[in-house]
Amino acid sequence: MKIKVTKDAAKTFTFPKKIGIGIKVRLNETTGKFDLHIGFLYFDMMSGKPYFCHQTNEKDRNKNEPIRENYSWVSTSFNEAESTSIITTCAVLCNKSVSIGGIPYGFTFRPNLINSGEWQGGGVEGVTCATFVLAILESLGFSILETDYWFDRSEADKEAEKAWKEYILELFSKDVGPISIARIRKSDTSPRFKPEEVTVGCASTDRPIDYNVASNRAEQLRNDLEIDDTLFDF
Repeated sequence: MKIKVTKDAAKTFTFPKKIGIGIKVRLNETTGKFDLHIGFLYFDMMSGKPYFCHQTNEKDRNKNEPIRENYSWVSTSFNEAESTSIITTCAVLCNKSVSIGGIPYGFTFRPNLINSGEWQGGGVEGVTCATFVLAILESLGFSILETDYWFDRSEADKEAEKAWKEYILELFSKDVGPISIARIRKSDTSPRFKPEEVTVGCASTDRPIDYNVASNRAEQLRNDLEIDDTLFDF
């Protein structure tokens, strides 16, 4: 299936009752390639602006804020009622997580990390931008990826994942202390779900999709984004 990418979300996202996935491209300084950052994109009726609910990093953690410039977006396959439930959960989760200092960053994904708009992770657990989206959807009963397939990947994929995680830890070490870095390292209990895989899962009408389908559609998405260094921002 063809997944349409629309540029300049701050100006082009105008659907008041549906939810999208916002996408930001940024440079991975270790690999020289570009990584994607994602979150839920929705239209805030109070401000009249598109808002972005996302997991940032260990220092800043989760945020719910107006979308910034240079983000692209894709439409999702969620209907109006489903979109409303996701938007509501985003707002409740971000409000409630303030009291715990925000949702921790980490390499964890499992059922019930979020329940009724509250973070249920414990110990070393935390989420990336992609698993933040997955965890919210899972808490509402929406399955977009057949996640068991992600445990059975090629050795090349697994090695690339290790390199990415080490890059993230090195990057975060500039802003947070060794205790936080050690916690994130210990949170590594699940395979990486890439932002582009989660994005195409949300956009697919035949969800949940397996690893091979997600990988193929994710490659198409990256090509459609026409990734180049003019979009770099972190």
